[in-house]
Amino acid sequence: MSRIILCTLFGLVLSSYTHAQEDDTWWKKMFKKETVKEMEADSSVVAPLDPHEATDLETSEPAVTDTVIEVPTPVYQRGDVQVLRNAALDSLDRAMIRNPKPINGYRIQVYFGNLQQAKQIRGNLMMENHDLPCYLESNAPNFAVRIGNYRTEFDAYKDLVELRERFPQAHIVRSEIELPELHQ
Repeated sequence: MSRIILCTLFGLVLSSYTHAQEDDTWWKKMFKKETVKEMEADSSVVAPLDPHEATDLETSEPAVTDTVIEVPTPVYQRGDVQVLRNAALDSLDRAMIRNPKPINGYRIQVYFGNLQQAKQIRGNLMMENHDLPCYLESNAPNFAVRIGNYRTEFDAYKDLVELRERFPQAHIVRSEIELPELHQ
């Protein structure tokens, strides 16, 4: 019984070895460059038909290749669109407009210290710079005076250069900023 199994295994190994040595393996064909004559000789490769020699298989007549099909152009008409929406979604939308979510950005911090001096500096800055928003932020037990709503640090740097003349300790800090108003 063991001789039969041993002979069978030997036969399988020998046949797989000879099969592995063949030149016509599928993966070798992937990288082999073939000439046109070799492709024509291979029966598995179908040569493309010349449209002038194409024939209809049923009637053996030359096939028509230059047929023009006219597609009718669609006719568009004006219409009315009716949008149905839930009232709860409208109230959520109005709430988001009234209280917009802050985004991460940058501000320029010009002062960090006690409350009285922070209020004084903020008041002076608001009178001088009408276009830059000024904020008083609490960081217990101190307060910070921060200016602007900048999306990038580079945008904040432009104003920082001007503010450093008056406030040498001014620097750029990451902060939640308000979205700028859109002009219509």
